[in-house]
Amino acid sequence: MSFKRPPVYIGRLQNPNNRETDFIYGGERSLITIAPPESGKTWANVIPTLLMYDAPAVVLDIVGNCYKNTSKRRAEFGRVIRFAPFDPEESEKYNPLEFIRADERYLWADTRKLVDMLIVPESGKKSTWEQRGKMLLTAMIAYLVKDERERKGKAPNMQDVLDLLQGSDEYLTGFFLEICKSDIAPLRRAGDTFGSMHHGAPKQFLGVKDGAIEHLQVWEGYSLSQVTQECTWTPEEFKGDSKPTLFIEIPFDQIEEYSAVLRTIIAQHFNILTTQPLARQSVLFILDEFPQLGYMKAIEQGIEVGRNAGLRFWLFAQNIGQIKTRYQNWDGLIDLMGVEIYMNQKKEEAAKIAKRLGKKKGLLDGKERPMVEAQDLETGAYADFQIVFSQNQPPCKVRKIPAYSDESEFKPLLGSIDD
Repeated sequence: MSFKRPPVYIGRLQNPNNRETDFIYGGERSLITIAPPESGKTWANVIPTLLMYDAPAVVLDIVGNCYKNTSKRRAEFGRVIRFAPFDPEESEKYNPLEFIRADERYLWADTRKLVDMLIVPESGKKSTWEQRGKMLLTAMIAYLVKDERERKGKAPNMQDVLDLLQGSDEYLTGFFLEICKSDIAPLRRAGDTFGSMHHGAPKQFLGVKDGAIEHLQVWEGYSLSQVTQECTWTPEEFKGDSKPTLFIEIPFDQIEEYSAVLRTIIAQHFNILTTQPLARQSVLFILDEFPQLGYMKAIEQGIEVGRNAGLRFWLFAQNIGQIKTRYQNWDGLIDLMGVEIYMNQKKEEAAKIAKRLGKKKGLLDGKERPMVEAQDLETGAYADFQIVFSQNQPPCKVRKIPAYSDESEFKPLLGSIDD
C-alpha cells in the first residue's frame, strides 16, 4: 500500500551558486536529531514541520511549546488533542486499559504489552523481581479487564489495578482462588504460582508486590488519576482520512518520573496503528528526549518495519551517549534512519562527525585536509548550522531557520493559545 507522506522541514541548503533552497525530507524512513539543549531543534525542525505537515502526528511536547505555537494551525488539518496530566482540567483523557481486548485470544498478549510499558527497565540492571512482578501485574490487569467487561460492560482503569494490588491478604487470597479457576491458561497458572507464593513464601511475595507498587507509584497522583479514568480519544482516530494531532505535554523535569505514562500512550498508538492497515496517509511520531523513556521495543520496531504501515519516527536526543545507555543495538538503530541531523556537537562526537565528512585536497599544495575541522563544529562557527547525513546523498551543511525568524516562510502561520 502506498501512503501519503508529507515532507518534514529541516532548514536551508546552500547551493553551489550561493542560492539557498529549503531542505525537506519526504522519504519513508525515520529521522533522528542529536542536539544538546538550546540548540534550536524545536524552533528549527519541529515547529516548522508541524506548521506544514498535512497528516496525523503524535508529538511528545516538552514544556508545551509545540502546542502553544502550532495548535491553531494544526486545527486546520484536523482535531487537536492535548494530553497534559499537569493541567487536568484542560487535558483530554486516556485510559490505557480501554485498549486491552477481553477476548481470550488477545487478552493475555495485549495485557503483557501494556505491562512491558508500565515497567520502565533500569539501565544495565536485571531486577530479581521484574519478571515475576510483570506476571503478577499481567494477571491482575487481565482479570480486571475480563471481569469488568463482563459485569459492567466497561474497562477498569489504573486506580482499580492499584486497589487490587494493595488489597488485604484476605482479599488477595480470594483473588488467587478465583483466577485459579479461570478458563484462560496463563491466568490460571499465574493464580497457582502466586497463590502458593502468597501463603508459602509471604516475604518473597511481598517483595514482588512492593516492587510492582513502586513502579506504579506515578499513577497514584491525583492529577494523573483524573486524566486516566476514561478515554476522550482513541488511537483509531489516526487511521483513515482524518488528520488529528496528539500533543503529549510534560515538563522537562518530569519526563523520567512520568516515563511509564508516556511509554504506554506512545506504544499503544504504535501497536494499534500497526495491527490494522492505515488508509492513504502516514503518521509521524515526534519524540523529544526519547532516551529518557527507557528502552522501547515499539521504537525499534517503528524504525525497522513501521514504514510498511505508514509510520515514521523523528527522534530527538541530546547526545549519542544517552542512546547507548538505553539501546544495546544503538548503532544499528541509527543506521536504519533515513536522515541523521547533528547540531552543536561537542568534543568526541564532533571529532566523529568531522571524520565522517571526509577530507579534501588543497587547491595549491594538493594536501589532504579535513573537510571540516572538529573544533569548528564545537565552536560558534557552526552554531547556526546542522550537519545532515541522508541515505544515498552526500552530507550537507544546512542552515537553521527558526520559525519565528523574519526570513522564515512559517512566521505568518505561528499562533499562540494566548492570542
